[in-house]
Amino acid sequence: MKIPAAAKLILTIAFALLLNAFSFASAKSPEVRDINIAGLVFNSETLSPIDSATIYDSGNNILGTTDKNGYFKVTISYNKPGEIYFGLRIVKHGFQKFIRREHWGNLSGNISSIMYFGLNGSAAKAFSSSPNSIANSNDLSYDNVLRNFDKVKEEKAFNDKLAKAKADNQDVFIQIDNQFYLVNNTGWIKLTSETDPVAIDKKNIVAANKLNTVIKRNSVKWMTPVSGKAEKFAVHTR
Repeated sequence: MKIPAAAKLILTIAFALLLNAFSFASAKSPEVRDINIAGLVFNSETLSPIDSATIYDSGNNILGTTDKNGYFKVTISYNKPGEIYFGLRIVKHGFQKFIRREHWGNLSGNISSIMYFGLNGSAAKAFSSSPNSIANSNDLSYDNVLRNFDKVKEEKAFNDKLAKAKADNQDVFIQIDNQFYLVNNTGWIKLTSETDPVAIDKKNIVAANKLNTVIKRNSVKWMTPVSGKAEKFAVHTR
């Protein structure tokens, strides 16, 4: 049967509109990216594992729970375009809940990460960690997560020493074991020697070990290594 020209035109237009609508919908549909996270939940004071801790996402959905070893492995199906924002909440009776918020770049494909959560059940401070030196972060097995836990222990030991060195003072220059550091209220920088030249507000240059007689820690807004000829580091109080 011969189709009239007018009918052919109508069918052609309808097909084109349908194709465009499909293409538009496909373009608007964001890529679903699976964020796969494994790690350990443990007592922040004793570092012993915490079992049956519940992991929630930022929408209060249960993602999973820890096993007897404190190990968990969960997946967040992220269906929004652009940069990645998400949160995790760790809950266990007898411990304070812990919330960690993440802001990642516009990563494509499926993503893997290893995270560690130390929950506070007494006077010890809660903390989380994702050491930059984690090897094989795509390997989310318990063995690999446990293997890299040593880095978290080392990090905690250093942070405990750092907190002790900063207690009851406003020092900017401190020594831990045989190493020297610049510190403010939010971070630290490792020095090469105690006499490293440090520029203060781009003006005065003093040896690092003289800083405590010149400025106080709570006045330091930010600090950074520099490549100047006269100084190696800079602190800014303004």
